[in-house]
Amino acid sequence: MICLGWLLFLVLIIAAVAIAWSRTLAALYPEKIRTAEVEHISTPDLWDLRMCRYRKENSSGEPVLLVHGLNSNQNTFSSPAGGGLVDYLSERGYDCWTLDLRGTRSSNYPAGYGRDTVTFEDFVWRDLPTAIAHIQKTTGRSKVHYVGHSLGGLLLYAYAQAHGVDKIASGTTLAAPTQFTTIRSLLPGIMVQMVLHLPWLTGEMLRCVLPIVRLTGTKLSAFPINMSNVPESMGLVDFYNLLDNPAPGVHAEIFAWGDRGEITMQNDTINISGGFDDMKLPLLAVYAASDPFVPLVSAEAFFKGIRHGDKKMIVCSTENGCAADYGHCDLAFGREGAKDVFEPVMQWMKAHPCPKAAAVEKVVAAAAKAAPETDKPKAAKVAVAKKPAAAKESAAAKEKPAVKSAAAPKKAAAAKPAVKAADKAPEKAAVVKKAAAVKKPAAAKTATPVEAPTAKAPAAKAPAAKAPVAAKPAAAAKKKAAAAPEKAPATKAKPAPRKPAAKE
Repeated sequence: MICLGWLLFLVLIIAAVAIAWSRTLAALYPEKIRTAEVEHISTPDLWDLRMCRYRKENSSGEPVLLVHGLNSNQNTFSSPAGGGLVDYLSERGYDCWTLDLRGTRSSNYPAGYGRDTVTFEDFVWRDLPTAIAHIQKTTGRSKVHYVGHSLGGLLLYAYAQAHGVDKIASGTTLAAPTQFTTIRSLLPGIMVQMVLHLPWLTGEMLRCVLPIVRLTGTKLSAFPINMSNVPESMGLVDFYNLLDNPAPGVHAEIFAWGDRGEITMQNDTINISGGFDDMKLPLLAVYAASDPFVPLVSAEAFFKGIRHGDKKMIVCSTENGCAADYGHCDLAFGREGAKDVFEPVMQWMKAHPCPKAAAVEKVVAAAAKAAPETDKPKAAKVAVAKKPAAAKESAAAKEKPAVKSAAAPKKAAAAKPAVKAADKAPEKAAVVKKAAAVKKPAAAKTATPVEAPTAKAPAAKAPAAKAPVAAKPAAAAKKKAAAAPEKAPATKAKPAPRKPAAKE
């Protein structure tokens, strides 16, 4: 009993020291977000998640969603300052969005929830769809590029199987695990219990130990980093802020997957491991040669099993020309990450461009061009309604050029000179043609049949002109038709040059 009391006292002392040390580090290394564009999105179950947008000023480049791994946050991609993946991509015109998943320190939960209630399925069914929809709405793009590190990469595989890949232009995973048997065997039993039952304390202890690991270069299984591959510009402030508290529910799922040998969701109704081979995802899979969590043997087996041909695999090692044998974490921020990792990622995205928002604008522009043509007949009808009764037939002739086709083909030769005299106004020529035919009935007896179609066509195709023609006797109609050419020259054309044409 005395030993148990001393053990409890020792634990309390260690906890007090850890808390004090943690508070000191938090004051020394506050988080500094290097962008003014910080947004908060709300999931269907009312979690508030932080998204940070990194881009050139007013840039409208292709959007990239970057998703962090387990026990981490968006600082994975923004560290070190000026040398992170978001810096590399945004400088080259990409619109980068980092997401802090639920359970991270920046997230806020509604009543009835907590960080201990977070599950892997929450990420897949709520967080990712909400983030992608927000990017689509903000940028106007129908697809996004996806970059996921560690668990963030596995989330892409799960998302593709749960929702399809219609909204993913390209997928890139950095050290994404496809099995957890190895991870389960690497963690000491006491750490497993602490993660599950004391997540906050575990997170504080990891952040407290990290500065010592960084300074001494000590290798710990909990920190799968090749310290010799860390850039000099990356200091303790970067490491301190990229670590986050564990989500016990997610860890419990991972440990169960490691024991079972397969990854499942929704009470085993969705077998993610069994669906790897059938994913139709344009995938760039990047792995690290010295990654204890994702052995190359399992990585190669996963990659070879994918039947979809649009895929590529890269192993970052000195044997393959890289600056170092990368570790699990430093794939996101290695010394020569720009050359070894970031450049291949960008080239993959270039090979799979996002659809431009202008595609929708083209459809709207095409509809706008067609609209004036459709509205022209309506505008003409309004003009007819405003004209005096004496000019209705001339207006109808303008509105319906098809009246020409109603005339007998044999009379086309007699009308040709009239058309030539009015080549600058084809619509006026049609009016003069009818006027010439009506004015000289003695010269050509066959002119009478021309009058009938000319007078009847508006009645059939233009209801506005039908009433005046039907209401008057035939003699009155002829008298009106004879009067029309006398007025026409005063308003639209000179009849003098056309008289000789009628005689011919």
